[in-house]
Amino acid sequence: CCMVDCGAPASPNGASSPSCGLGTTLGRQCSFDCREGYTGGGRLTCTAAGTWAANGSCTAVDCGSAVAMLPLNAASMTCSGTTFGQSCWFGCMGGYAGSGYLTCTSSGNWSVSGSCVVDCGAPSAPPNASTPDCPGTTEGSTCWVYCLEGYSGGYRLSCSSSGVWDQPGGCQVADCGFPSPPYPATSPSCPSGTTFGQSCSFSCAPGYTGGGTLICASTVFQGYYRWWAQEWNCKVVDCGVPSLPPDASAVACPQGTTYGQICSFECPTGYSGGGTLMCSLNGTWAQSGSCEVTDCGIPTVPFPGAHPVCPWGTTYGRNCSFGCAVGYTGGGVLSCPSSAVWAQSGACSAVDCAMPSVPPNASAAFCLTGTTFGQTCTFDCPAGFSGGGSLVCTSNATWARSGSCKANLHLRLPGGLLWRGFPGVYLERDVGAKWQLQSK
Repeated sequence: CCMVDCGAPASPNGASSPSCGLGTTLGRQCSFDCREGYTGGGRLTCTAAGTWAANGSCTAVDCGSAVAMLPLNAASMTCSGTTFGQSCWFGCMGGYAGSGYLTCTSSGNWSVSGSCVVDCGAPSAPPNASTPDCPGTTEGSTCWVYCLEGYSGGYRLSCSSSGVWDQPGGCQVADCGFPSPPYPATSPSCPSGTTFGQSCSFSCAPGYTGGGTLICASTVFQGYYRWWAQEWNCKVVDCGVPSLPPDASAVACPQGTTYGQICSFECPTGYSGGGTLMCSLNGTWAQSGSCEVTDCGIPTVPFPGAHPVCPWGTTYGRNCSFGCAVGYTGGGVLSCPSSAVWAQSGACSAVDCAMPSVPPNASAAFCLTGTTFGQTCTFDCPAGFSGGGSLVCTSNATWARSGSCKANLHLRLPGGLLWRGFPGVYLERDVGAKWQLQSK
């Protein structure tokens, strides 16, 4: 015969695994405890039939009715039971959003998950705005409102506790304000206003040509508007490369040739002055200053009686010729240089009569101021003669005598002889110092 063995017992409902410390054969007992959420306990006895007979049980904790535990504004409820681990599901009344459930816990109390909150519903699109962007529609939720193109003033909608959307703002027609285009544009004209889609026209400042149009339009940033140049055509006046002013040598335009710019010009050798050229509004050059040819003026020649002849004038590069006065020889040319001081080539030399011969009966000739044209030499008479005179150097290089030496009427001759003169007869010494009788 074999001993009946019931084997390892199964856990009763709600019980933990039985404890069989003495085995599982006939008559042996295994004790069991209840799991969390259950109450009770007991023993299992192995019977002759080879089965376990239970004495005691585990009963689930019962939380009772869940109605009192429903959240505020909850509506209908459906329960799977009221004992441990079972749940009741609930919905919300009209005008409220949400749902949830209650779960019976091991402590015998209902655990609530979920709630019913105010629901404002999906808002409609406000005037001039797109459909609001709403992450949620319950109390405290916010929706972003974006204005349609051409309108500005985006704002938020807030779901209030009363179940309606609070609207703190609105979308107004976008206004770019009065435009201030940059120079060289002038103040614009906006006959239709400055709101979205309107245009303003402008002209260009003095010194510029053209004009343009500005339009009030949107930017890449939603809700932001600004003026855009639909047409822009202000071009600065350009006078072009200037021609050389009369008698100028070079023009320099370091800043260009457009309106208001200034070019300077220089004068060549033989000219004085210089000046500037300014590019004017009408695209022409306005000249200030000029090049004036150097003028040496009427020349003077440092020779008596010499008169220059200037058939071509007295300015730079011109020549004047001069001859010499009576009593002078030579001649020359005067040239007008850039210094405006006449440059002389050639000269006048006074005729030189050389040292004169001593006049008859004169003792000596004296030329204190020289022997050239116009100069005068004097001569004296020796003893026994009276008179004297002068010699003037003439233009033909000869001496013109004025005056003479005349013998006295009583002349003591060598050897003690006395000459008594008479009119028309005189004595004259020859080269050998001998006296000769001469008739006048």
